[in-house]
Amino acid sequence: MPDCTKEVEKSQYLEKLNRKVTKEMKEFVRSEKGQVKIKLDEKNDLFEITLPNSYFEIIFDSYEAKIYTDEYTESYIISTQSNIRIMYRKKFVYIQKKDDVVYVVTDRNIKLDEMMKNIIKEKDVISFYNEELVGIVSEYDCLKVNYTDEAKDKALIKTNDTLLISEEEDKVFLPYTAEDLERELMESENKTVAELIEENHIKPLKNYKNPMKARFKEAFNLMRYKEKKSFREAVLLGLEVMFESNLHPAIISACRNLQELDIYLDCLDDNELEKFSCFKIVYKAMPMLVKRNNLEFFEQ
Repeated sequence: MPDCTKEVEKSQYLEKLNRKVTKEMKEFVRSEKGQVKIKLDEKNDLFEITLPNSYFEIIFDSYEAKIYTDEYTESYIISTQSNIRIMYRKKFVYIQKKDDVVYVVTDRNIKLDEMMKNIIKEKDVISFYNEELVGIVSEYDCLKVNYTDEAKDKALIKTNDTLLISEEEDKVFLPYTAEDLERELMESENKTVAELIEENHIKPLKNYKNPMKARFKEAFNLMRYKEKKSFREAVLLGLEVMFESNLHPAIISACRNLQELDIYLDCLDDNELEKFSCFKIVYKAMPMLVKRNNLEFFEQ
């Protein structure tokens, strides 16, 4: 069966589950706040737990779920049921594991992410599914979903076409392609994609504190290591651009080859930077403190 057909079936199943759970919870009489209360419904293969506070953590494995109800102890409750319903006051989380897919329906606040598949939102109820979901944590009245390391790595392998120069974070985020990350992952020794991005594509802003020196260095590296040119040619390019005061050195770092740098410099000379399309360039400056009538204001 084609993968697209399976995804359609999962989406349709999620819609049915969403309607079923939402209807059940409307009719359900919730108990008052108190101790942890557990109920086992063997007929519906349902494990139901009512909590005295909003914290819980669920960790899934192949055959069971471990449910932690106290963040300060290592004690947990084991559920082997396919359906789990967790309630706190007027909020609920309904989880169903079916054919190695985890379906979630909840009226709790939840941190959404791109790995959640076919997100459905109807009034206050959100539902989604994922094959790589391994845990759910409830903290500060918000749910956070955890995935396998392999799934998180896979989700990070995508093209970033933006150079972000951020004074707020004191970092420079360089553009890269999905192919770059796949190649680096193959060449690395037991490193995650997140580690490779941090190591190869995020630079401290202090590296560019001295613009002239940084322009020379980045141009030299571009010519010497990316273009594989001679030491002399690398030095000449560095000398050529080091006095380009309108050229941020991070832009040189972001260029994949000499052609991209030449295109940018042409656009810069013609005052037509909007025509530069090799990658996007975004600056995030720190808010500026200004005084007006002895009052202080922050401006971007």
